Amino acid sequence: MPPDYAIRSDNKTVGNALDAISSAIDLFDGAGRLVLSAQQKTDFRNQHVPAIIANYVSHYETGGGTPINAHVLLGVLQSVDDLAECFRYDDTSKTPPERKWYRNLGQQ
Repeated sequence: MPPDYAIRSDNKTVGNALDAISSAIDLFDGAGRLVLSAQQKTDFRNQHVPAIIANYVSHYETGGGTPINAHVLLGVLQSVDDLAECFRYDDTSKTPPERKWYRNLGQQ
């Protein structure tokens, strides 16, 4: 389901969006239909989401007194880019292989 349906309109935070994506991954994985590789799933859960939470969400959502500096913001942007790569694959039907987005999380 699209994240907009999973997140209440009064509670649209980065943390809730990540929870909605994580729940969708769990649903498709539990059904044995997850299109992500084991490495992509592991990277999403153990590397990219914790980096985003640690670098930005915890700071921003708790209203920390220290402003976000450029170095932290660049780290957040890199973490988001890295997380997005969990939802891409190499289409080897073309030469050279082309990097594409999965259309959805379920195998068809």
